[in-house]
Amino acid sequence: MIITDNGFDALFAANRIAASVREKARTHPLKLAGLVGNRSHRRDLIDKYVEAVPMPVLEILPLIEDIRVSRVKGKTIFEMAESDPSLEPVCQYYLNIADHLLAGPEGVVPQEAPDRALFELLSDFYSRTPVMA
Repeated sequence: MIITDNGFDALFAANRIAASVREKARTHPLKLAGLVGNRSHRRDLIDKYVEAVPMPVLEILPLIEDIRVSRVKGKTIFEMAESDPSLEPVCQYYLNIADHLLAGPEGVVPQEAPDRALFELLSDFYSRTPVMA
C-alpha cells in the first residue's frame, strides 16, 4: 500500500515506490494493494496519476484536524473516539482500509510512469493553476 497526498512531490515518490514494487515482483510474490490519499482536500492529481499508473485507490482521507490533535496528545484517533463519539466517522476511514486489506485484495504489479511523462502529467496542472500571492 502506498500512502500519498495530492501533491506533485508525494506522487513522484509514489511512482518511485511503484517502480520498486514492480522490480521486486520480478523475483518475489509481491503485489501492491493500492494507494491511499492522505490529508487531501482534492484528489485531481491522484486521479491523474492512477489513470497513468493503474492501481486501486483504497481511500482518500481529507485533512482532518482531529488526526493531528491525536498525534499531539499521543493517542490514536480510536482512543480519542472512545470519549468523543463525533470522531467515529474519522475512524471509519481507517476501518475501510483495514476491511479492504483483510479481504485479501488481488493487488497489482504497477508499471510506473517514466519520469518525464509523470513530470509532464503532473506539472501541467500547476501550469494551469493561478498562483495566489
